[in-house]
Amino acid sequence: MKTVLELFSEHALKADLKKGKSEALLVYAGRNAHRFYEKGKYGDGLAIKLPVDTAVGMLHVVKRYKHLGGIVHLSAAYDEEVARRARLGQAALTQITPALRTDGLTAQTKLNTVTG
Repeated sequence: MKTVLELFSEHALKADLKKGKSEALLVYAGRNAHRFYEKGKYGDGLAIKLPVDTAVGMLHVVKRYKHLGGIVHLSAAYDEEVARRARLGQAALTQITPALRTDGLTAQTKLNTVTG
């Protein structure tokens, strides 16, 4: 973590390490993974201890986060993201349904409206 913070500093960037602003998504794998997992336990979750010269003492580890509007999940289970996008698609279709029922539009125009 210190290397990342040093790199930020070299490029005049500052990481906002407060909970909810900067978080880590980690996958523990391998023979000794459970030891590292246990070492990272903090309260009811996991955290990475940060260097003492940072204003915040811990970087919180999360199982899911939102990135560029999409949900990224630790288990790579994208059911939640697929369901969310299906809801968005359904909401968009609901908004244009009245226009699609208009008799004045050709079938091709209606198809182009839906497929882009």
